[in-house]
Parts: sequence; C-alpha cells; structure tokens
Amino acid sequence: FTSDSHGLIEEYSLLTDRLIHILPIPHTPPQRNDMSRFRTKTCCHFAYLGNARDEKGFELLPDAIKRCLAEVSLSNVHFTIQSKSAESADPCIKKAKQELAALDDKAVTIIEETLSTEDYYSLMQQADAILIPYRYYWYHARTSGIFSEALSLGKSFVMTKGTWMEKQALKYNAGVTSFEDNDSEAMAESMIHLSNNMGDYSGRSETAMSLWRSFHNPSEYVRRIVGLADKKP
Repeated sequence: FTSDSHGLIEEYSLLTDRLIHILPIPHTPPQRNDMSRFRTKTCCHFAYLGNARDEKGFELLPDAIKRCLAEVSLSNVHFTIQSKSAESADPCIKKAKQELAALDDKAVTIIEETLSTEDYYSLMQQADAILIPYRYYWYHARTSGIFSEALSLGKSFVMTKGTWMEKQALKYNAGVTSFEDNDSEAMAESMIHLSNNMGDYSGRSETAMSLWRSFHNPSEYVRRIVGLADKKP
C-alpha cells in the first residue's frame, strides 16, 4: 500500500496493520529560469486556482479580498480567481461568485472557463502567491496537487492553519502566511502581510522550490514504485 501523505498513512494505520509506504507527488511543471522579478516588483499578484468549491473555502474570497483592497493600494495588489463550478453548486458558492464579479475589475480578474494545461501553468507562473483557504476538516491530511505544483514553481502561499499544505510549507520553509479555518478577516490580514513583505517570502519559496523538487518529481516517483515492485515476494 502507498500514500502521498503521512497524515493519511496515520489514519489508514488505524484500519490495517499492513505497511504503507510514502510516495512523492509527481506534479512538477516546467521550471522557470528567472526568479529575480519577485524581488523587484511592487504589485503582488494573488491567484486562486481550481474549482470553486466549499471544501476549498471559495466563499471566503469576497470578504477577504474586499478587506484587503480597503487596506492596500490597487497599484500594489491584484487577484486572479478561477471560479468554474458545477451548475448544481452550493448557493453559498453562487453568492460568492456574484460578489466577486461585483468587485473592481482593475483589481480582480475572474476566469470562468476551464483552462488548458498550458494556460493553467502560465497563470500559476505569473502569480506571486497562491490562495489556499481550504477547510481544515477536509484537508488536515488530504493532499493538494495545486499546492504541489505551485511550490515546485517557487510560489508563496496564503493558507489555512493546520492543513496538510501548511505543514508541508513550514517543513520546507516556504513563504507562507496562514490563518484560522473559515476566517475571512484573518485571511485578509494574511494577504496584506504577505503583500507588504513579498520579497522576503518569495526568497524563501525559491529555496523551498529546489528542496521540494528534489523529492517530489516523476523520476523519484517511478524509482520508488519500481523499488517496491522489486521487494514484492
């Protein structure tokens, strides 16, 4: 048995005495060569990527962004929000999408459509920090491909405390500001703090990127899978 999360392995171990092996996450998009722009630009570009879902804290975004924009100049911050959701989305998600659409389009870009792989990675590369307000209940041990891809590109993060993603960001000393679960005001404060200290956080994430990619990559994933197959009786 295998898993990509030590937290999940701990939970699975309550159900079985079988040995469960940890595997790397092989989501490693092409690496950018020039990181210098992070230390010189003044506008912090935040991005929320993926589907608009309640378990991912999407409904926190409108209030958090409004609070941030009330404290930070429009010339110093921009938000790109991917907000695709199922037609049957929760009413709270639909309300959040309407509130986001009503915000100043000079500060907030809304992307409704599904992105191609190339466009998705291009957007991620353009962002300085990734918003991951995922709910603790669902993500205290559950992994995130978006987080893994973003860290492998040297991104900084605003995320929920205690989640698997925060634990990994702290383990690798990435640039991260975190806030209590389901607290839009605290999320706004985290975004403001990161935008005011972007250079420091980006420098840490650049170092963390190399450490992350040294383990979480396709080659290491295959090597470990083959190693487990060789050990099989």
